Amino acid sequence: MKRIVSCLSILALLMIGAASCSKKNKSCDPVPVTQEEPDILKYISENGISASRDNSGIYYQIITPGTGISPGNTSKVTINYIGKLLSNVVCDSASNKEWPMTSLVTGFQIGLPLIKKGGKIKLILPSSYGYGCTPILDANNNVRVTANSILVFDIELLNVQ
Repeated sequence: MKRIVSCLSILALLMIGAASCSKKNKSCDPVPVTQEEPDILKYISENGISASRDNSGIYYQIITPGTGISPGNTSKVTINYIGKLLSNVVCDSASNKEWPMTSLVTGFQIGLPLIKKGGKIKLILPSSYGYGCTPILDANNNVRVTANSILVFDIELLNVQ
């Protein structure tokens, strides 16, 4: 009887181990900027935006250049922003928020130095320069921004330190 219990215990452990190994690790593959560019260009055209393309692949429109200094890599910035999906649905926003440049999404780190304090810019970010493979959830754990979403941000640079 002890032998049967031992065998069943070992078998149960093996089955649990095999089941945990068989679960597929769901991962996200980043989308190349060149693959997203047609959607970005369509959005720009349909919305009458006069945007320029940065070498990184982000598109930007300087609304107001601002005066004073531009942020650098080690700057702290205070910004207002509204983030939208390509469907123009608002998915993110912040008012009068201060962040170190290094904590911002890569697209902000590329785009904000194009303006100075008091400036306003529209950034159209390929997914890899926004939230990438990270879905953004609301307070109820519902997905607000799916992984690999192209994002549009209207940003006002209030202060640079």
